Amino acid sequence: MASITPRELPESYARNNAREKEAADQARSFRRQFAELYRDRKPLYLLPLNECGVEKHISTFVRPSRLPYQDAYYFDGCAEFVSSYITYQPLDPPTEFPKSLQSPMTTLHCQSGNCFEMSMVLCSLLTGVGYDAYCVIGYASQGVTTMDETTVECPFLRDGHEPGSEEDGDGGDVDGEINPYQVKKQSDLTSKFLIMMDKRVDDAREAEIRKKQEEEAAKLAEANKPVPDKLHGLRIHCWVLVLHGKREVASSFFLDSSNGERYELDSDQYQGIEAVFNHQNYWVNMQDCGNGLKEITYDLQDSVLWEAMMSLDSDSSAVKIPAAGEDPDDEEEEDEENEEDFTVPTLELPHSWVEPIVINRLDYDSRCPNGWKSTLYKKVKLEKHGQYQNKKGLVVRLIKYGDDIWKDEVEILERFRHRGDGLQERTINRKTRDVCEKFQRGHAGALKEHFFKQGGLGAEAARTMTFYLMGRKDDLAKRVQTAMTLEEHFEGREDLLYKREVVYSSRIKKFGPASEAKNRPILKIEEWYHRNPDVTASSDIELRQFHMGNERIVLKFHPTGDDVSRDELSFGKPKDDVSVFALTLDMVEHFRVHPDDTKPLSRLEMHRMYTKLMEQREALVKTIRQSETEVADLLQAREEEQQKLELEISVYDTSRNHEAKKKRQELEAKRLEDIRIRKEKEKDYLAPFMMKLGNPDRLTRDQAANVRYDCLESLRRRLVNQAELVQAKFEKESEDLLEMQKKFHREDVGNARTVDSDAAFKEKSDAAMFRVHILEKRLQRHKEVSARKFRRLEERLNADKRLKSFRRPSKVSKEKLVGERMT
Repeated sequence: MASITPRELPESYARNNAREKEAADQARSFRRQFAELYRDRKPLYLLPLNECGVEKHISTFVRPSRLPYQDAYYFDGCAEFVSSYITYQPLDPPTEFPKSLQSPMTTLHCQSGNCFEMSMVLCSLLTGVGYDAYCVIGYASQGVTTMDETTVECPFLRDGHEPGSEEDGDGGDVDGEINPYQVKKQSDLTSKFLIMMDKRVDDAREAEIRKKQEEEAAKLAEANKPVPDKLHGLRIHCWVLVLHGKREVASSFFLDSSNGERYELDSDQYQGIEAVFNHQNYWVNMQDCGNGLKEITYDLQDSVLWEAMMSLDSDSSAVKIPAAGEDPDDEEEEDEENEEDFTVPTLELPHSWVEPIVINRLDYDSRCPNGWKSTLYKKVKLEKHGQYQNKKGLVVRLIKYGDDIWKDEVEILERFRHRGDGLQERTINRKTRDVCEKFQRGHAGALKEHFFKQGGLGAEAARTMTFYLMGRKDDLAKRVQTAMTLEEHFEGREDLLYKREVVYSSRIKKFGPASEAKNRPILKIEEWYHRNPDVTASSDIELRQFHMGNERIVLKFHPTGDDVSRDELSFGKPKDDVSVFALTLDMVEHFRVHPDDTKPLSRLEMHRMYTKLMEQREALVKTIRQSETEVADLLQAREEEQQKLELEISVYDTSRNHEAKKKRQELEAKRLEDIRIRKEKEKDYLAPFMMKLGNPDRLTRDQAANVRYDCLESLRRRLVNQAELVQAKFEKESEDLLEMQKKFHREDVGNARTVDSDAAFKEKSDAAMFRVHILEKRLQRHKEVSARKFRRLEERLNADKRLKSFRRPSKVSKEKLVGERMT
């Protein structure tokens, strides 16, 4: 983005108020006295220049702010946003503090900043959502200060999760719940002694392999050992400290704004701390960092370990530092004399002069300055793309390499969002050419995962598909296909079927139309069933086999108890083409483990079973052909989806959903137009009379005359009614006053008057006369106003364009107008 000129900034950026000047004077005094006492320490970084060239206290650069986005409420989301949205600029020179700093809002606008500016943005966001966060001024390694990640393992691989994955996810797959009524498995008869001996051999082999790998790793680490840094311990850096306590943070940790990674407090990437600060105070580290940060205590309330620049309360102790030119010994003597009268003044930092952080949804989703950002790690290249910045919906691409120069690609991991085909993740193995695609819920066919070979797009190529059970009526969970087999796995079926396997035979080349050889010939079909506890084991089928070549059907039943053998029933192919009733005994083979306990099947029962199995075989073949067609349809749909790929935009995304925005604007314009028309109709004095005529576009002379007469007559009646109301009230008040006077005179004749009655009569009489006088004035004023209103309406009617056809009165309306003039 373009830089901001000082004229575009608020007035608080270009000047200091009284409290800021006082804080700046306090900071200069504190820095001078600290340098006087600790000459071997680096001068404190307290008053950098802002973008307007004005000295500001460094603590006032932090402005707690909260963004209205869900992931910005957590520290990892804030860190990831800052590291991706802002381009990191190393300090130059790396051993000196920057002379000037940008405010957080300016840094976000420019999308570029150094470690101090990025850390202040991150600290502002963290404190805004309730974290106990501080900016740390200290020293870091060369890899951190230069943001060189080429020798560091990719954090997504190191932490054990893939990039772009959401923690909440889809809540897992409810399809994999354990069935509490599942039949117990059979007893394992494998020798435990043999298993133990095999395990010993395997452990010894793994230990030897592990030892060789460790030796190779040690040699490789020695070979890749970095060159000693000449500026070790001198490279200035700024990062963020998050203390435990608030927001349920269990333990304190560091966050680096340059890469968004989290580090432990004893990390060897950080070599020393000069001070920490936030919007409340500035604390100087008084602890020795000779052994790195391993022995540093982060109790900021301990004035021995951390010296606070501002005293937050009168009870906090602070070191009395002599001013320049004064003798420390004299100061100590003076302190001893006035020890009882000495109190530490309470000081507070002024409020931040920085604007609160505000960023719109489009910029927040774009994340990267140019829509994407690439970072090189050890044998890994990580690309991040903003939402809707890539036409394919790509948000993360992770490329793993087999060498250290990032040329030999081994595996590519891609994550997507907002795709219309529901694709969430794709993994491509360059060596084996294996491809794995993962889809979100709602895809056609309830497809969840799709494994296949790159380039093997034919319907009969090897592939594996898994499905969401909630979207399948047949309870299909997984389908595995090779060139010669097809396996289908089911879960939760009522018929207890859990696996079906189809074996194909090679096609025989024949002359003729290609459609005749469309389907692969089926050689064998096998189905496996769970144990049904409602029937006996000898009659509960476990495996059902259909041999299509010799038309042989084999049924294997579940074993009884601890039996190793199981009952088996097979039907062979008839010798010749005869009726199904000619089922002979040589076609049936029935093996029973316990012949005495079970009753043999009769010929009629075998005939019925054979007939039913033949019908089921035909239906099963149709089901298999439907599965083959479904695979072909899914592949065809995937090709069309990729060719016509569109990104989905939520109806609630008002900034991107142009159709919804246009419709909303149209509805708003229509609403405003309706309001305008309604107001005009309310002001239109001819609307009621025009409505009686059906609101014609043009009026005839007679219609115009009638409308004019009706309008004037309506006003006349309304004015007359108002005058009659006032006249009635006037007459009533006059009558009441006259009656009261008569009553008073009667009391005077009868000598019943008293002083109190005279006073009450005078008070009532004055009030009544006042009301009569007011009503008389109101009646007179109403007559004057009515005449003006009538004349004004006549003028408006004469000027109204809708009555332009009115020239002279017709015979019909002449009498009405004569009466009007007489009135």
